Amino acid sequence: THVFVCCDSLRMASPSVLDWTVDDVAIWLQSNGHEYYVKLLCEEHRIDGKALLILTETDLKSPPLSISYVGLNFPDQ
Repeated sequence: THVFVCCDSLRMASPSVLDWTVDDVAIWLQSNGHEYYVKLLCEEHRIDGKALLILTETDLKSPPLSISYVGLNFPDQ
């Protein structure tokens, strides 16, 4: 189950994740403390709302994303 929280103060193009642009995903990541992943997911791989919804933990941990920390444990920046 995927739960994506978006608040009214964010400037999302659409309240529906299915309609989010790459920029909307970047805004959501930043507003939820995941700015570390904006470059990888949004700039390098152009993940939009539809792609975000179908990503699995395996997708995130496997190439080409190869994210070694999934969840609340983030690497030191």
